Amino acid sequence: MLLCVLQVGGTIIGEQSDAMTKHGVSYIVLNGTMILKRASELKLVKFLLDYGEFPLGAHSAKNTETWWAGVHGRYGIRPLVDVGDPTIDGASNGKAGARLVFKLPTAALTAGRRQNQPRT
Repeated sequence: MLLCVLQVGGTIIGEQSDAMTKHGVSYIVLNGTMILKRASELKLVKFLLDYGEFPLGAHSAKNTETWWAGVHGRYGIRPLVDVGDPTIDGASNGKAGARLVFKLPTAALTAGRRQNQPRT
């Protein structure tokens, strides 16, 4: 996936995650986005990285991190290099899982950006 992103001119992937349980079945999704610049035009490209029943039992922070790391590994995505700000599931276990994946302090999640990234 990362090679494909670079081939089409992308540099940073945005990620959006969400998990839910319906009728006793848990699901999880990880979407990707990137903005491509072509001449004087910007284009938002969206893609699905993974979706399905949550395979690891409970939606704990550690299980969410394990699942997310597996998706990244499958596509060769380096979370601290190739991914910009993740948009995460608002539940506490989703936030905790993102902190583990992206090595983020709690304040960065509530601010909606990594603390070392300036507002643009």
